[in-house]
This record gives sequence, structure tokens and C-alpha cells, in this order.
Amino acid sequence: MFTLLRTLSVGYFGKHVTRSVLIVLSIALGVSTLVATQALRKSLGSGIQDGVNPLAGLAQLLVVKGQNGVPMELADKIRKSEVAGVTDAQPYVMWRVSIKELNNKSVWLIGVDDKQPNGKDVLKPDEPNELGVTVKDLYKPKTLAELTALLVARPALVTPSLAAELEKVDPKNRRFTLRNAGFAPEVTRVGTVDFSQSKVPLRDSRVVVMDVRSAAAICFPEKPDHVHQIGVTLEPGADVEAVRKSLQKFLGDEADVQTIDANRNLVSDVTAGLEIGLTLGSRP
Repeated sequence: MFTLLRTLSVGYFGKHVTRSVLIVLSIALGVSTLVATQALRKSLGSGIQDGVNPLAGLAQLLVVKGQNGVPMELADKIRKSEVAGVTDAQPYVMWRVSIKELNNKSVWLIGVDDKQPNGKDVLKPDEPNELGVTVKDLYKPKTLAELTALLVARPALVTPSLAAELEKVDPKNRRFTLRNAGFAPEVTRVGTVDFSQSKVPLRDSRVVVMDVRSAAAICFPEKPDHVHQIGVTLEPGADVEAVRKSLQKFLGDEADVQTIDANRNLVSDVTAGLEIGLTLGSRP
């Protein structure tokens, strides 16, 4: 059988060289297109999920309430609760805003609680922190006027690449303007924050990091006591679903408690149509 197949194939190829080469190339092109499209579909799904909620990986449970945000005080309420398995709760702000001085380029605004419950700084230079980032080049006010200026234009950390862009615009000015929904507060660049060693997927992004209260006032100007989500960390080995149910019962209608997988599935539901289209389009 294989001898006959080889004979017929070689014979056909000898008589129709051009056609045979085109057939082989079309098959190879079809296979490569399928593989490339499938890889694009997978990377697109994970990329969109990271783009929607880059801070999801910092906790095992998320406390959210749609786009309306949740009261910041719930973090302290969860910490003081007696829900078994819960070790900590941290409020986070994460939103896309633009920078006026950079022709309204889009950046991530991340808000983290500047103080842990034990009173230690979350983002202290050259020390480990919950974001896994490195803080450097901190600006220290030397006069009362400089210190007072920080009350008007709140302090912010920026990624090194963003700092370089701002310095090109005005090397002597540490202030820049964030824009969000008609609100345009000035902030002060007081240092850099490097995500290159962090598990938060913002390594190559333009990011501004502020105290969670200052960031909340920018993202929720009508209700500055709200944040986008509260990350809840659990004891090692804790049953995630059991803790989720207990915490949901504790919070009632105040907020929704989601696992990380459930939160990612919500994003997948939104992008499902696009992924199906890519899959169908990749079929030879």
C-alpha cells in the first residue's frame, strides 16, 4: 500500500510540479494560520482579563458592586469580622485616566491603602510591599511651602518610563494633571514605582500610584469614600468557596463576593463572541 502511495505521489508530483507545490504551501499556510489565530485568541483573552482587572491576583476573593464601587469602610469591617479563614482585606482603586501634559495619553491610576492595619507604610522605599513593586527616587519636601503644596496637588508615584516622558515636557515641574470624566486635579510626582518584578501585570504600562483615598476622590468625585474593589486574602489551605459564602452572608446586600475565577469568567463572557469569531475565522 505504501509503495503504491509513494509511486502515485511521486508520479503525480513529477507531472504537476507547480500544482503540487501550491497544494503543499496552501496546507502549510492553513495550518500556520490556525495555530497563530488560536495563540492570538488565548493571548487576547488573558490580555483583556489583565487589562480589566490587573489587581485581581493580589487576593483570593474580591468584594465588588458592579461599576458603582463599594464603600471603603467595608475593608475595615471585613478585617474585624469573625468570618473564619479571612486574614486581611485591602481596598483598591484602579481606573483608566489621561494625562493632560502628555496629550491626554491613557494611564492606569492605581490606589492602594498607604497604611497597613499595623501602621506601616505599604509603599516604603526599598522594602517589600503587597504590590511587589520597587519604590525609588522619593522627593522630600524641604520647606513648609513645599510640604503645603502636597496638600493641594496630592503625591503620586509613576513608573520610570512615565517619569521620563513627564520630564521631557517640563524637567523642573513635578506637577501634572490627571483627567477623568471632566475632573482634572493636579498631582505631584514624588517618586517612581517599578512593576518589573511584580506579579501585577503592569510591567510595560504607564501607571500612576496614589493613596487609595486620593485616587478614590479622582475616580469617584461624587462619592470619594468608595473604591472599585476590596481584595480579601485567606489563610493557607482555607476553602475558598466556603469562605466566600460565609463572607457573602456577613455582608448581605452591601456588596458581592466573588472568587478570582468567577471574576475572570465575567470578562470571558463579554469577550466570548470575539473569541468565537476568531476561532471560526481560523478554520481552513
